[in-house]
Amino acid sequence: MDFYGSWGAVKDAPPAKGIDPAHTSGAFSYQDEQDVLVCPEGQTLRLRQTVALAGTAQQRVYAAPWRACQLCPARPRCTPQNQLQKHGRSVTRLVEGEPVTAFHAKMAMPAAKAIYQQRSPVAEFPQAWLKTKLALRRFRKRGEAHASARCCWRH
Repeated sequence: MDFYGSWGAVKDAPPAKGIDPAHTSGAFSYQDEQDVLVCPEGQTLRLRQTVALAGTAQQRVYAAPWRACQLCPARPRCTPQNQLQKHGRSVTRLVEGEPVTAFHAKMAMPAAKAIYQQRSPVAEFPQAWLKTKLALRRFRKRGEAHASARCCWRH
């Protein structure tokens, strides 16, 4: 069995207060060979921390040297709130696991998009009907057992 579906796009976090749009996390380029990020001003941010997430995903935190940001002319636009006590500007990068990366690649193909387009007429109407007629919009309690019991109480 193969899955065709949407997987919400990963959005960059909104910039912190005072950060210029030219210096948001999306403006930093990733250099795969060295596993570093390069800021718009050319400074290198090295890997500082890796946080394991659900499955095989990781959040990788990169930070610039304290001195580099201290002397940078773009600091007021890039990291205005940072007191630079431990390190310079830091940027978090999400690294998805291999299954998720393969899924995104598959769903980018025209054939997969065509299959996914067939989903709407087949799946959307029954779900809308269930939500409306059986009042299954929201459960009052959490958990599968409570949700199952709620479904059984309805006619």
